[in-house]
Amino acid sequence: MKRYKLLIVDDEALIRSGLRARIAFFGFSDLDVEEAGSGAEALERFRAGDYVIAIVDISMPDMSGLELIAQAKALGARTRFVLLSGYAEFRFAQEGIRLGVRAYLNKPVSNDALRGQIEELLEELRAEAQASAPPDAERELNQILAEGLRARAEEAYPALWARCPQAFGGGWLYLGILHISAPGARAQAANAREAVRGALQQAPCGCGLLVTDCYANAQRLYALFFSDRRDGLRTQVERVFLAVRQSMERRMKVRLTLGVSRLCRALGSECESDARAALRQRQLYGRSNLYFFEDIPDCEAQPFPEADLELLRKHIQRGDRAAIRRQLEALFSEERVHGGRAMYLHMLWVRVVGMMLGAFNGLDDVTMNHMLTQISRVESIGDRDELLNSLNELLNICLRRESGHERNTADKIGYALDYIREHFNEEIVINDLAARLDMSPGYFSSMFKKEVHQSTMQYITGLRIERAREYLERTDQSVAVIAKSVGYEDSQYFFRVFKKATGMTPLQYRQSLKKAAGKPPLGASPERPRDPA
Repeated sequence: MKRYKLLIVDDEALIRSGLRARIAFFGFSDLDVEEAGSGAEALERFRAGDYVIAIVDISMPDMSGLELIAQAKALGARTRFVLLSGYAEFRFAQEGIRLGVRAYLNKPVSNDALRGQIEELLEELRAEAQASAPPDAERELNQILAEGLRARAEEAYPALWARCPQAFGGGWLYLGILHISAPGARAQAANAREAVRGALQQAPCGCGLLVTDCYANAQRLYALFFSDRRDGLRTQVERVFLAVRQSMERRMKVRLTLGVSRLCRALGSECESDARAALRQRQLYGRSNLYFFEDIPDCEAQPFPEADLELLRKHIQRGDRAAIRRQLEALFSEERVHGGRAMYLHMLWVRVVGMMLGAFNGLDDVTMNHMLTQISRVESIGDRDELLNSLNELLNICLRRESGHERNTADKIGYALDYIREHFNEEIVINDLAARLDMSPGYFSSMFKKEVHQSTMQYITGLRIERAREYLERTDQSVAVIAKSVGYEDSQYFFRVFKKATGMTPLQYRQSLKKAAGKPPLGASPERPRDPA
């Protein structure tokens, strides 16, 4: 049975049927696809059905895609909207952002872009369904934590048993109590709690996750992390918390603190008391952090360097690289690295990575994910020099990627150049790159040309041609393979672009190298004269 419904909205029947056929070919087993030929028809479908995803054409005769989205939201639709645009530079990006549009796909849409976007949205929906507890399961979890576990759990807690059997043995689990500090009135605090719940449900998580209200305290949520294996479960808790904290602090100025129980085989009231004890550590070591019950003995045996961490935070905020490096050397001194326990170093590493995530609010999703995957890195590091080099590398990535409002135009264009150099052989959408830098597409294009003395597309084309020439000189790959390697799916189009840039076709260019007397192909060793016999 299909669980999710997707609606394609476009006034051109050929485009609708083509998209529908391609999505069917992708083979999403839990997705049902329907069509609407106008904005008015789409609104009727939104009134009658629950569509979780909609791909909407920006330009239709009766209303624009943006007008449709605004009216659908007024009806209460909780749909994830993807805009389909035929414009080279999308002029409606700011309005789309205001309406919560999830993505833009430019016509003609490639299979990779279409499949990737739908996969991403379906993964979010599946994660939400997995993490959201039914009301009965929520009530039963609160009952267990308040009163303890009864005998015959399958009968006493049927909803929670069906949703999370690992809570009653057969697996491993952590119980987290998430404390939410939100500015403003009670209504704003309630909104913040719901936003945090949604962020938890959508966070990338490699284990089971169940999120419920905490009946005893309106400022808190329970988060149950569970898995059949104990290895790596703590790292998953850390990744989820840091991702959600970074997101919520940036978007809503909400401060989150998580207290986590000891690792358990079954849920019980002692899990709740452990998590509360861990949460109380915020009174000693500060809010907006993550505390595990199992770390309390380590912190008591070796006091945590809060003053040094605060000094590091200030250096990071100022972007003083030399001072940051000195402070990292002090935090991970010879004495701490060689005299401290492995778990203590892990805690310190996670705190520093979390501090970097919190300080650099403009990190893109790729950089964020890279930072989060480094949480478990400390276990595999052999010595202090390698540890410090790894942290300095993460810091340099953050400083390069940071694209907040404080950065001037030259810095933003520098970031764009770095991004283009790394992704020149992929589809680069100018309006997406501009939005990443908080610039309108038009302003970005004009500033790019002012700084680089080329348009963005000219710069991308130049990189592609330069790399193609290297392939032609250094390899025997076919022109079709080279075209695809540098970002051109259509080899005939690549032929035309290459000839316009160099005055020769790719084959003529390769032949000219062979004819160049005394000039071997780039990268080859010149032939040495033979020794006389």
